[in-house]
Amino acid sequence: MKMKKTVFLAPLALLMIGSWSESMATAGGTCAAPVTLTSGSTLNTLNNCTVAPGDGDSSIGTVCGSNDVTGGVHVFTWHYGGANTPSGNLTVTPTAPYNPAIYVADGADCATAAGAVACDGISDASGQTVETIALNTLNTTNTTYFLFVASTALGTAKCGQYNLGVGTLPVKLQSFSIN
Repeated sequence: MKMKKTVFLAPLALLMIGSWSESMATAGGTCAAPVTLTSGSTLNTLNNCTVAPGDGDSSIGTVCGSNDVTGGVHVFTWHYGGANTPSGNLTVTPTAPYNPAIYVADGADCATAAGAVACDGISDASGQTVETIALNTLNTTNTTYFLFVASTALGTAKCGQYNLGVGTLPVKLQSFSIN
């Protein structure tokens, strides 16, 4: 008699995602170790100040050619392989007095993306404004993208606390088999 074995991985995946998002609440990537974004995730209470409790990368001074940034920079990444067009937005919601700016650039690595002549997407409104970049415009096949959360403001608004919402990113198939 042949028995069919069913494995339910969804609860395990939800536990892993929950643990990941909780640990990300206090973490922020640097150019040396950018955080990989997950489709549909929300990262809360991030802080890119260069002093405790922040952990922003203070070595990045310019993004995408001529955008001088102040304060710490958080760096996130994802790869678009060409299947399923991304949808939704990358959304940064700041806590006052933080005045964020967000930049998306592509490159072989973080330093290459930060040094790119032009960005693939920019959102830099004045004040404590929600910053948004549409993901459906970031769909060049076989491309690694980097999101830089920074500021062009001076004074107390140059870094601070924010939440990051991620729309739908393409899922990469790790393996597939048929028994």
